[in-house]
Amino acid sequence: MAQEYTASPLDPATKISQFVSTFNSEIDELTAIFSETASFNLTHGGFYKVNATSGAVTVTLPAASSNTGMRVSIKKIDASANAVTIDGNGSETIDGATTSSLASQYDVATLICDGTEWFSL
Repeated sequence: MAQEYTASPLDPATKISQFVSTFNSEIDELTAIFSETASFNLTHGGFYKVNATSGAVTVTLPAASSNTGMRVSIKKIDASANAVTIDGNGSETIDGATTSSLASQYDVATLICDGTEWFSL
């Protein structure tokens, strides 16, 4: 015997409010822009402009287990020979490797987390 699914009724204003709240939080993550000049622990999704003119920079990603769905873009914006190294948290990986490197000006890595590791897009 087939079971019927009955959704709990929500008034239209509540549905719209829930949609707007979810949409705004996703947009905030995509549009957040950060500028960095030294090594740092990444804590938020968004776009990171990294200037390594003063020395090599390491970007340490947050733990994958608590960041499923997080998207980040990291871009090296300077022309120096100093690398920007993206480091997985502990032994976590980025496309199977523990680190990824941006060596040239305007190199970029866009990553997404699946809850166990990071993948480049």
